[in-house]
Amino acid sequence: VVFADLLSQATRQGAILIAAAGNQSRKGEALPATSPHVIAVTAVDAALRRYRSANRGTHIEFAAPGVDIYVAKDSGGGYATGTSYAAPILSGLALRSGASTLSEVRRRLQQQSRDLGPPGRDSDYGWGLVQGIGC
Repeated sequence: VVFADLLSQATRQGAILIAAAGNQSRKGEALPATSPHVIAVTAVDAALRRYRSANRGTHIEFAAPGVDIYVAKDSGGGYATGTSYAAPILSGLALRSGASTLSEVRRRLQQQSRDLGPPGRDSDYGWGLVQGIGC
């Protein structure tokens, strides 16, 4: 309850919160991604398939690349996979949208989304793959 209240308070103060869906292969509740004050993102691969270990649920709003992403590591660099790699990509697109409120960011990201899975929002991909200029 305390954590949920903090998320609500942050949104009221103008924060735009984006969270990874998680990688436990489950459907259900897990904060912060399930909070209505947070935009939940899942991961897809290059073939636009949902990452098999990504959590699912009605809270998923968008998808972004998160499978076999080349990232910095202690040893220099390498490939990594997970919804946590999709979250910064979505964050960058949210910033680039120019929106200043959570509802406006959601609306603009939805407008930039390519529907995946069944038509409309679904529990695997949300509204779909968010695309920006050049994406």
